[in-house]
Amino acid sequence: MLGDKINFSDISAWKKARVQLDENKEYISPKHIICDNTGNAVGGYYEVVAIDEDTIFQKNKQIAELQTYLNNTDWYILRHAETGAIIPDGVLKDRQLTREKISTLREDK
Repeated sequence: MLGDKINFSDISAWKKARVQLDENKEYISPKHIICDNTGNAVGGYYEVVAIDEDTIFQKNKQIAELQTYLNNTDWYILRHAETGAIIPDGVLKDRQLTREKISTLREDK
């Protein structure tokens, strides 16, 4: 299956291949899909490529570490909500950057 090309319009072939792909830890990369100007797929093909499990593990580990930072600094937000205490600018900036990194990692497949 690896390296195979499955026509976009052949949905039955795609569904049949899904079972085998999942068993082989492969996925279908949508990079060859042709889209119209509204983003709707209008044609193309899927190319079967291998999943890099180490990369996925590292990405999930990084997300967990970033989330830990957010969890560890949540008290600033709670304190501000309850007492009006000022949140240091560095903390606000770092939390925003952390949320952006997490979003980017989750979107990057």
